[in-house]
Amino acid sequence: MKNLCLFLPLFFFGLSQAQEGEITYRTYAIETAKKDTDYSKKITREINRMRFSLLYTKSHSYCFNIQHVPDNRLSANLALIAAGSPKDWYQDSKQRVSFYEHKIRGKRYVVLRHDRMQGWELNNSSKMIEGYQAYKANLKMFNDRTSKYKLVEAWYSPELPLPYGPAGFGGLPGLILELRAGPLVYVSEKIIMNPQDGIKEFIIPSLNNVISPNELVKLMRANRKVTPD
Repeated sequence: MKNLCLFLPLFFFGLSQAQEGEITYRTYAIETAKKDTDYSKKITREINRMRFSLLYTKSHSYCFNIQHVPDNRLSANLALIAAGSPKDWYQDSKQRVSFYEHKIRGKRYVVLRHDRMQGWELNNSSKMIEGYQAYKANLKMFNDRTSKYKLVEAWYSPELPLPYGPAGFGGLPGLILELRAGPLVYVSEKIIMNPQDGIKEFIIPSLNNVISPNELVKLMRANRKVTPD
């Protein structure tokens, strides 16, 4: 918390200078002995080929998968789910919330995720990433399905005063340059700030029909004619 207080004045000053830009992330999977099957190898191969673009302005960001021709379409879709990015993510820097759109039988919903931009624990661990001094932060996230917590590890740099990151994670006093969630890692590989020709325009969804992840699960079950919880 002490570190956060020291960073905030510099952070908000820098944020006013970083009006817009684009960050490119690559992903890779950390191999484990338990996942040495043909099925998991196909998914790992697709994860290692994925790229994500994060467009940002002073108030919002938009993160999406950069399309490529997959070796296997099913494995590519499962890789996106494993990366936590089956949908395009939006972030609001003022409200410190991430969200994405989901349609059920033609009706549009906006799913809010406060837990991806709040609750971080900062520490003094640091390392250099792409020439920037980065600091470590951890986030404990509760999984309703398993009733267990999972740990998300992020490395952010106050030298890049942007409260954004991949897969809806952010809210830190600096851009997330590296993110590990389980066996999957996001790593920034290209950073463009204030490009001369501007960035590709993106539209922020209106916050109508807002629901929580738990409400989304219930709606999806109800529409599959599964007995509601």
